[in-house]
Amino acid sequence: MKTKKTLIYFVLVVSLTLFAASCSKINDFFKQDKKDLPDRTTPEAGPRVIAGTMSIVEILDDLGYKNVSGVPSSRHAMPELYAKTEKIGMPLQPDIETVKRLNADIYLASLGSKPTLDKIFQNQNIKTEYVDLNSYEACLNTIRHLGEITSKQKEAEHIIQTIEAKTLEVRRAIYGKKSPKVLMLLGSPKKLMMGTKNCYTGSLMEVLKIHNIANDIGDFDKSYVPINIEEIVKHQPDVIIRLTHTNSGDTAESLRAEFAKNEIWQKVKAVKEDKIYDLDSNLYTVSRNIKMMQTIENLKEIIYGETED
Repeated sequence: MKTKKTLIYFVLVVSLTLFAASCSKINDFFKQDKKDLPDRTTPEAGPRVIAGTMSIVEILDDLGYKNVSGVPSSRHAMPELYAKTEKIGMPLQPDIETVKRLNADIYLASLGSKPTLDKIFQNQNIKTEYVDLNSYEACLNTIRHLGEITSKQKEAEHIIQTIEAKTLEVRRAIYGKKSPKVLMLLGSPKKLMMGTKNCYTGSLMEVLKIHNIANDIGDFDKSYVPINIEEIVKHQPDVIIRLTHTNSGDTAESLRAEFAKNEIWQKVKAVKEDKIYDLDSNLYTVSRNIKMMQTIENLKEIIYGETED
């Protein structure tokens, strides 16, 4: 009987010793500096995704989401978090073999690319999700949706609240000010389109109560429509803002030079008073994330000028 009690006591001591040693190792693990830990994602971190556009890349970067298998090739700067992430090609021309090899759970793309990508990905068994980035409200909804997909809801709500707070601040700053009449253009001097309230910049103009003469000219369903110079002369915009996807050589100066050759454009108030401004493509074509705050502030300064708080 005494031997049995001794054996039980011995087993208990050994067990407690091993348990204490195990606890010590766990404590040592959690005491490590985070930078010393391996930087890897786990299934709990969310699905492996491919970000098909830079706009999506920037939102995922704001969320701090690491489980990104592929990013697009782009002339815009890649966030440091994805500096070493594999490139999949251009947003509308992804390399199908690279996409298949990365074998991500979800390929995230913009809604505008759906017709093109549906053809490329046909019968390829690539799970694609298209997100709407075409307006201010759509961008906020997409940030929230991507937060849900990546289990980053808290971060997403913080981003949304920050953008909304900045928007309210800007709207308060311009309250009571009369908006000049604005013509929004897209493209190069030889091929210009007019931006409506349905394009991204047009939606920001709506949020800031900026008078877009496209609303006076017609009720358009499309984001951009061919220009009608006679209608533009009739509605006499005070300011012209222009967005271009082309190289940096295509500037507001080249637009002014083209207007100088055209007698009809010379009748437009904004042209006569030289109120022509190029929009920063980094803000207006890519940024649908926290940088929307900069875009809204920039648009306010162009249209309303510096406003004291």
